Amino acid sequence: MLLACSTTEPKPNNLRLICPQTTECRPLQVNIQTNGDLAEGLNQALERLEICTVAYSAINKCITDFNNQNRNQKEN
Repeated sequence: MLLACSTTEPKPNNLRLICPQTTECRPLQVNIQTNGDLAEGLNQALERLEICTVAYSAINKCITDFNNQNRNQKEN
């Protein structure tokens, strides 16, 4: 929005978004030589996928809650 064209000056958003972060959602490094390695790699991949799913859900909920809280404050 151009300030010269606006009837009211926009208010700066000073609220900080603080949500959990994770570094567990990264590619899995595996060295598969045997069927046992393959099975272990699959188990590690499934565990990492579960962690990433939980992390995504947590950060998505945090952002949604923040946006709803911010929207409610603007209405009041």
